[in-house]
Amino acid sequence: MGSQYNPSNRKDNCGFCAIAYALHLQKHIEIDADRLYLQTLERLGLKREAGRDPVPRMLIFPDPMLDSAGVRTDYSALLGGTNSLSSYTMTSVAEASGLRFQARIKDLDLPRQFMAFYRSTHSNAWSVRDFEQMRLNFLRSRGLNPLPAGVRKHIANELGGHSIFGSKERKHYINVFIDIDRTGRIEAFDAQDGIRYDGVGLNSRLGSVDLVMHLV
Repeated sequence: MGSQYNPSNRKDNCGFCAIAYALHLQKHIEIDADRLYLQTLERLGLKREAGRDPVPRMLIFPDPMLDSAGVRTDYSALLGGTNSLSSYTMTSVAEASGLRFQARIKDLDLPRQFMAFYRSTHSNAWSVRDFEQMRLNFLRSRGLNPLPAGVRKHIANELGGHSIFGSKERKHYINVFIDIDRTGRIEAFDAQDGIRYDGVGLNSRLGSVDLVMHLV
């Protein structure tokens, strides 16, 4: 199917597609995944030979211990010189492309709770206020005593607006908007294939939330 962000209709470039769409939202830059990939190769000093990509178009999942991990053969072109596996992660490529965001790959209990609560709540009965109360009760069960207004503000700051979610389970990145101030509803857009999801559909598509890049 593809989309305007994936004109070549590839199935292995979801990270570049998500970054391209996020750049459109944040900076009104019109670019697609193919151009972003070529720009990244140029930045890293890598070249396509005989029409072949030097590294896969699937961006690596960020991890603090990444550069001490084993290297798959198809990413070996990243080794040597000033490059490393960390040069080709979702977050490093997004940052080098000019995207402004705050990233989390741990302490993800809040977005995971939000997704689970959304999935378990009937769409007609959904209320972000109910989630705020659930979160407040959860924190109190952990021995904390936050003010309801503080919990509400924290949820809005952490989840509200546009983000990119990443899933290790599905090896996929997708753009997500949470209208936290008004309805709390989730609207996701998969820039790779142009499909839109509500919160229930997003849960099914991702399976897990292992990265949140909150646009700022």
